[in-house]
Amino acid sequence: MAMRLSRSIVGEAEAEAVRRVIVEDGYLGIGAETKRFEEELSSYLGVDPDMVATVNSGTAALTIAVDAVAPGRFAPGAEVRGSVLVPSLTFVSSFQAITACGCRPIACEVLPNTVTIDLKDAEKRLAKDTFAIMPVHYASNPWHLGEVYDFAKKHGLRVIEDAAHAFGCKYHGRKIGSFGDMVCFSFDGIKNITCGEGGFVVAFDREAASVMQDTRLLSVQNDTRARFKGERTWDADVSRQGWRFHLSNIMAAIGRVQLSRFEKEFVPARKHLAALYRELLTGVQGVELLDQDPEDDIVLQRIDTVSGSLAADVIAGFIIITTGTVLFPAGIQISDAADAARALEPIAGQWSTVLFASGLVAASFLAACVLPGVTSSAICEAFGWERGADRSWDEAPVYRGIITAIIGISAVLVLMPGVDLFQIMMTSQVINGVLLPVVLVFQVVIAADRHIMGANRNGRVWNVLTWATIGVITVLTVVMFVLQAMGYSA
Repeated sequence: MAMRLSRSIVGEAEAEAVRRVIVEDGYLGIGAETKRFEEELSSYLGVDPDMVATVNSGTAALTIAVDAVAPGRFAPGAEVRGSVLVPSLTFVSSFQAITACGCRPIACEVLPNTVTIDLKDAEKRLAKDTFAIMPVHYASNPWHLGEVYDFAKKHGLRVIEDAAHAFGCKYHGRKIGSFGDMVCFSFDGIKNITCGEGGFVVAFDREAASVMQDTRLLSVQNDTRARFKGERTWDADVSRQGWRFHLSNIMAAIGRVQLSRFEKEFVPARKHLAALYRELLTGVQGVELLDQDPEDDIVLQRIDTVSGSLAADVIAGFIIITTGTVLFPAGIQISDAADAARALEPIAGQWSTVLFASGLVAASFLAACVLPGVTSSAICEAFGWERGADRSWDEAPVYRGIITAIIGISAVLVLMPGVDLFQIMMTSQVINGVLLPVVLVFQVVIAADRHIMGANRNGRVWNVLTWATIGVITVLTVVMFVLQAMGYSA
């Protein structure tokens, strides 16, 4: 009995788009429709159109991506150009795209709970000529993508993402293809959207993007740009290997309709089916479901961040109001922890010291757990060192060493007799106040950068609000120093 496993979701809108290209446009090859599709894809991802190159299959996308970043130029009979790390559990196209470019695939083990590339095994298989790693987002699951990029940075590798299953998917709230290095998609008949056949590459290396745009049209330089204008480059200039991989106007027309239906129709339907499969297969003997990297985590993180910030602001406001209305009129000055504890006596009586000490111990444990780890992560990320709470001493010695050093130095400082801890705290807060505007400037610039943040970059309203906040903080910092210079102190 024949059984059809799946079918493309196409209808009258796609048929009308094809009819329009054939009857009205009359130009069936790469042209204006292809250009419009690339512009709409780039808009969807939040990247520049010049970074996008459409092709006639996902395999073609992988091929031109590998070719664009592989060392040397490919020619038939040439020596191997280098090697690429690739998970062993993938479709054959991942391997054939590598070999088609005269490169050598190195098969790596996959993690059993996610079937994504096992980076520990990949590290063992690194060769002297390895120039790239190709993570495969199997089953729309871009798990451990951050770790892949950390691994690549550590070993000086390019990242070529096989995102054939992952169009429209998110990693920590950011769309796959809106950030990274080289990201390859497929528009095969059963993919998240389809052109019948097709795919595209997003390259955050503009030189590589330009090379790929030519490579897909037999490496005839600037021919793509000419065809988008309805012209041809009759004086062909070919200086490297190329392929006939371009996406036709007909396929692009189908893709444009599919893209317009994607978020409202296809995404909810696919999520419903995925949830149904998980529900029905959960608990079935002999079936073990893969772990998923939930995109909703970012929503929970945002809720946690916003609610925590608001709660902190409210508490700080109450502290300021209480200090101004109760402590100041009574002439109570807080210069150390003992003074703070005594200030609680009208409320807590003899238990005030115990209550305050308990709060300090809890705050100390929180600070000891959070702050050293955050500091160590920031330093290690800046210098490309291995990091992560799940990493051992052998895997991340610098990360673990910084955490240990911070805790050790802090403990020694606190236990030293005669040290004015209150003054140290006040001095650190002053330093934080001075550094905060500087740090915020860099954060705002990064958050507004299209190439870094992609579709998740800050909009105009948020940019105005954040720059206004930086301005207010800067003014308050200057006022603080002026008052201190005039003899006023906290």
